[in-house]
Amino acid sequence: QQQQQQQQQQQHGDTGDRRGDKSRVMPHRIARSATRTCLASGLLETGVDMPAIIFMGRTGWRKPSVAPTLGRGTPPAAFTEDLACWRRGQESLAECTPPELDQDPKELFCPESDDTDTTASGGSDSDMPMGQPRSDSEESSETPQCSAATGFQTPPAAKEEDDDDEAATVEAAAAEESGVAAAESVAAGEVEADGEVKEDGEGFNAGAGAMVHAPQALTRREVSLCNLARHLREQAAEERARAQRAEAERSALEARQWEERRPPRAAAEREEGLLCQRQVAAAQRRRRNQEAQLAALRRQADRALEDARQVKERAEAEALAAGARHLARAGVEAQRSAEALAAAELAQARAEADELLQRRLVEAAGAEAAARAHAQAEAEAVRLRRGAA
Repeated sequence: QQQQQQQQQQQHGDTGDRRGDKSRVMPHRIARSATRTCLASGLLETGVDMPAIIFMGRTGWRKPSVAPTLGRGTPPAAFTEDLACWRRGQESLAECTPPELDQDPKELFCPESDDTDTTASGGSDSDMPMGQPRSDSEESSETPQCSAATGFQTPPAAKEEDDDDEAATVEAAAAEESGVAAAESVAAGEVEADGEVKEDGEGFNAGAGAMVHAPQALTRREVSLCNLARHLREQAAEERARAQRAEAERSALEARQWEERRPPRAAAEREEGLLCQRQVAAAQRRRRNQEAQLAALRRQADRALEDARQVKERAEAEALAAGARHLARAGVEAQRSAEALAAAELAQARAEADELLQRRLVEAAGAEAAARAHAQAEAEAVRLRRGAA
């Protein structure tokens, strides 16, 4: 039997190995695993037509997890900025030389570049997917993380409540100060031999330490762009603060209105609800009773109409029968009276006939006697004549 089964499997193209059946039955698993592998190795971008990365921290035992559908990653919180601005900030930071300028270094510093790691131990942060800093670095706990779903940076205090706004502002300021200090140290120590800035953004080497950039003076256009960026960031911060204040006022007003509209006690509300339920139940019961009474009256009226129709039919039948009986009785009586009259007339006629017959008989007997007497008289006369003759 085993040989027959093996022959059948060979004929149908089935070798008995079931390990690859899932990939044939569910081909989307292959695409999902390949996508996860490419995302983990940094070969694909997650900004367009790719699943969202939920967790980008690299550990020894956990892989970066991929959301099951598009755009289902961590939503971008408030105070987020574009990843392209972060890259441009790194390039501008490499070109900026704050010690040689009269302006404040904070004005020329882009806060998106504060996630640059200057340590040479444990590898560079540029090896991470999407330029994400390592989870064990010092700046990873201070600087905002990049959301892979949209390519935006999320500050640590973006999801705090309204009552924690001051603490969040203090933490953000501390993070910015630390980022500025790190940027100043990087700008002072990074000098290249040829004086050119790398365009790929990889400014660190894990084995040889930090690379050095040659100091260069900013052009007027770059200074204007930095000032414009600073002005725009200040305007955005003011707008966000104004929006936060308006949102807090609106929330307080809604809470106050809700408290004013809210009933004084929950027991009274429950009692009112029960009273309304009882009233509704009583109204429904009353309506059902009225419908039942109306149906009973309708059935009673239908029954009365049916009885009246039957009585009418019986009366008409009885009237017809009585008329027929009266007619039959009248006919019988008329027949009887006619028979009696005919019998009386017949008796009278019979009596008259008998009387006439008796009279006729008497007359006939008298006539016969007269004729016999005449005949005897004639016979005697003849005899006498003969005798005389």
